[in-house]
Amino acid sequence: MHTHREPLCRGFTLSTGDETGPTARRLVLSTVGDWGLPLPDETLDDLALLSGEVIANAL
Repeated sequence: MHTHREPLCRGFTLSTGDETGPTARRLVLSTVGDWGLPLPDETLDDLALLSGEVIANAL
């Protein structure tokens, strides 16, 4: 039986500055926590690192 689920997505706006990377990491990890995804700590660490890098490179 297939249950329809809404896609997991969330958007946020960041301003440039020294706190952009840390803010992005907090928002991504908070979002994953809100979704209740059962991810191991190593994966959460990777998400934090990658989200900060991607956001920093985009700005």
